[in-house]
Amino acid sequence: MACLCPVGPSARSSQNEDLVKNADGTVDVYFGPKAPAGKASNWVQTNPGGKFEVLFRLYGPQ
Repeated sequence: MACLCPVGPSARSSQNEDLVKNADGTVDVYFGPKAPAGKASNWVQTNPGGKFEVLFRLYGPQ
């Protein structure tokens, strides 16, 4: 049986050096089977036709 696991990045974090931030400090994260053109550093791969779960961890500035 073939693995249906994603092969791309499974998480994005402020600790990822290649993460692209917007001018106001916010970050856009993209989810999908393929990265949008020019947005691969902020992309999390999903399994086409499959399910996925999103987990956010938010921390205060201190």
